[in-house]
Amino acid sequence: MSVDRKPAISSRRHPGEDLPERPSGAPATQSAAPGPASVQAREPQPTATPVEEPSEKFSDQLNTKMRPSTRTALYEAVSVQQFITGTRSSIQGIIDAAVLEYIDNHNLRRPS
Repeated sequence: MSVDRKPAISSRRHPGEDLPERPSGAPATQSAAPGPASVQAREPQPTATPVEEPSEKFSDQLNTKMRPSTRTALYEAVSVQQFITGTRSSIQGIIDAAVLEYIDNHNLRRPS
């Protein structure tokens, strides 16, 4: 009586094998980019660039409470932006741009 069993130790695939190729500088067609259809159908949204003076840097730490779903969405947005642009994006840059966009959309700037 023999029992067919899977081997306890099997060869594992690298997690990066399923990732699509990084897009080049030129816009690619959907058929050229490999990957799931849900990723291909999504058009990259234009991101707001933070309005900063060259000498201005992030200085104060702002500790805020955030819903776990919002935090997860923020981390995913940073990963997607890093993947699409190929540059090193940061959470601070995205939050900075979002706060400035919110202030501009709701006319909350003080007159100079």
